[in-house]
Amino acid sequence: MAHENPPSLWRWMKKSAKTITGNNGRQVKLAMHQERSMPMELSGHIIQYLQDDMASMIRCGLVCRTWLTISRPHVFREICLDNRNTDEFASLIMHSMSTIPPSVQKLELVPSPPPDPRWLRRLVPFLGYLADVSFLNVENVDWSALHSNSRMNFVSTFNTLTELYLGNIIFVELSEVETLISSFPLLESLSLSQVSWASSQSAGSSHRLPPSLKKLTLLSTKIHPILSWILSHDQPHLIKDLGLKTIETADTEAIRQYMVTLGPRLEAITLGFQKPVTHSYIPVDTEAEAELTSSPSSYTSTNPKCIVLSLLTGLRTVTLSNFINHADPLTSSSSFWAPFIIESINSLHVERVILEIS
Repeated sequence: MAHENPPSLWRWMKKSAKTITGNNGRQVKLAMHQERSMPMELSGHIIQYLQDDMASMIRCGLVCRTWLTISRPHVFREICLDNRNTDEFASLIMHSMSTIPPSVQKLELVPSPPPDPRWLRRLVPFLGYLADVSFLNVENVDWSALHSNSRMNFVSTFNTLTELYLGNIIFVELSEVETLISSFPLLESLSLSQVSWASSQSAGSSHRLPPSLKKLTLLSTKIHPILSWILSHDQPHLIKDLGLKTIETADTEAIRQYMVTLGPRLEAITLGFQKPVTHSYIPVDTEAEAELTSSPSSYTSTNPKCIVLSLLTGLRTVTLSNFINHADPLTSSSSFWAPFIIESINSLHVERVILEIS
């Protein structure tokens, strides 16, 4: 006895049947399988593995509308603007049908040096379209060329900013630096590289670091004025990750005071020196300081420890920047101090000690 098709299955086959005409003119009904698209979540999970292969990611966007929607945030996640592509990008994001702006999470403003006073000033009006940026890198720009309104518009654009990198920028006054970095309420990471100012006039306690800031890195930037500004507040801001990569003799006292303030709250520290150092770069026990010289051959296990470093009992990561120069292995700004610094660490939580090759 032949089994009859279940009614539900029969209705599905009849509904999905397609009539075609063969070469002999006869019409035949074929049962077509119902097409089912892959769930968007699964497609997104697969496509994200191509985020480091931008050429393939762009090709995925040409497959279908669904894949275009999925791949676009990856394609436009990181945008770098310079002298060559600014006008073209501005015309794209200003279009009424543009869907690019919400995808931009990381923005780099890096014109070719020397700084063109007009470049950033022309760009500021278009930055208002990029309100979802969380990482901002600004280099080689003339901040003094911006009028007060332009500066205000620049700052107000990035309300969601969590990471800020400033490189090779000259400010008129230190207060301008303080005002800028204090204007991002959600900022978690701040890096200043080759940032300088003509006047050391500080804004003092009228501006503070954002409460959310956890990481501060200073490279080829005057350390003493920045730390002195932080220490000038009634309750200095306490961060968890401190990077001081170009320490000079004049910075010693400010570093000492801030480390004492941080104490066990500091979890990661990076130390580097502007040039081969002498013992005056790091504060040590004054009673034993005379025993320490700048000659590596004089180092022994009885040399004095850095009392300030021993107070950082919450450290988990210790990094020595520029430990070895890859071009000249015999040149190092911190190889002599490496055992001295490491021996001074009194934290039981240290997980990593990193010796950087520059």
